[in-house]
Amino acid sequence: DSENKTSSDSSTSKVDTCDACGSVPIGQHGLVSLDKSADTIYVSRHELDSPELYTVLRHACIRSLSCEICPGREGPVIFGDSLKGYVFSYTFSLKDVEARGQQKWYSVIIVSKDKIFLINSWNFFIRHIQKVTSDLQAKALKVYENERKQVKRNHYRTTSFDLGPSSLKRSGTGKATRSLIDILKDSDIFTQLHSYFTWILKEGASHFTERSLEGPSLNFDNNVIDIDKKYTVNAHFDSLLQLSQAMNLEDFLILCQHVILGNQIIIRSSVDSFISSAIDILQSLLPSGCCKVIYKNTEYQDSWKCNFLGLDLCTEIPSHILASDLYALLDIIPLAHHLDGSGSSRSGAGFNTHIRVNLTHQSKWKDKPPRLITQLRILLSDVKTTPTVVNQFLLAIKQGYMNKAKLFYKFIKTEYHTEQETKKLLQILDASGYDVDVLKFWTRGLNSDCCSHLRNAQLKAPSLVFATTR
Repeated sequence: DSENKTSSDSSTSKVDTCDACGSVPIGQHGLVSLDKSADTIYVSRHELDSPELYTVLRHACIRSLSCEICPGREGPVIFGDSLKGYVFSYTFSLKDVEARGQQKWYSVIIVSKDKIFLINSWNFFIRHIQKVTSDLQAKALKVYENERKQVKRNHYRTTSFDLGPSSLKRSGTGKATRSLIDILKDSDIFTQLHSYFTWILKEGASHFTERSLEGPSLNFDNNVIDIDKKYTVNAHFDSLLQLSQAMNLEDFLILCQHVILGNQIIIRSSVDSFISSAIDILQSLLPSGCCKVIYKNTEYQDSWKCNFLGLDLCTEIPSHILASDLYALLDIIPLAHHLDGSGSSRSGAGFNTHIRVNLTHQSKWKDKPPRLITQLRILLSDVKTTPTVVNQFLLAIKQGYMNKAKLFYKFIKTEYHTEQETKKLLQILDASGYDVDVLKFWTRGLNSDCCSHLRNAQLKAPSLVFATTR
């Protein structure tokens, strides 16, 4: 028993110290690279401290070299689930004169909890991992050709019938499986791979960021916030044109710019119908998916809850909100105590005699305003403009912006693109300055079906293959 135990321990030790399993030189803990600019450390190690992570990676490695393969076996696939994570795997082979079939299979895998992150990074990973694998295959082929000339091989290859633990690490020739260093005849190969993979991770992270999204609870108090309720009395705004005539034109255009950029609009008044009608009118500047509304509340609500907020005239606004350039406060103050139906039918100066509208904001925009604001200025400056004309104008320009937003969404969400390519697209879309911020905000107005369609249209490219377990 003692001899068997000694033999077993010896065999296990040999397996643990197999040359094919080693990547870091004996006596070293690993290879480390420090990115001071991003305060990030990249580490290559042979062993892991986390048992959970070890299980995930072992599971991914086994599947990438057995059942999760693309047609032809060599190439990229994505597989996984939300429990064990998603895996980008690029499988490839290296020529080895001593291996079974004279080639050995390897895979480069990237594990992430975010499937969309891996899909968005698909082209980037393939482009650069292919460069790494092609370099490895070229080196292996060169060594393979030299060894074939030097070694006289028998016509019939021997087969090992050793069923001990060490046999798991043997090739078809009966010899111990060779390490990557021996196959390539390059003692620095793992240091080079560490440098390659560090660059891929660093460059990929600069364009695609994986993060866990944690949002606030959506269980608001329905007694306080009633989004569907409209507070109506006879006094209200009938149109965007009427609201603009109740204000200074420059203030109104500033208010509109805050709206289309996605900043929070706070409207205070002692008359609820002024608040609800003003919010409804300002919403017409945006896609419906970009609007989160609280028509009436007793205290200030954070911007993540709503970008349109109605408050009583005496409600206090936090000082940090008033000091921010991401908010605009509109106070609608009735000047007459009695407002009846006659007030609602008035427009222009006549309507303005019953109310005072004050705009408070801290914005100091340096670039020229978005194209929508520029064209709206021209339209509202014309005394002959009617509410119908304004509505038709908004319908047309919103459609144009939404078409650009769809193209912009598809561009940034489905492929990796360089900064130069992104600038080229924005130039084609004739978008610069604040127009780019408008496009980014308006992409939130795309519903889930539209976003899915835009992503799937890109994912149908023949290069993308999702493997299934066999």
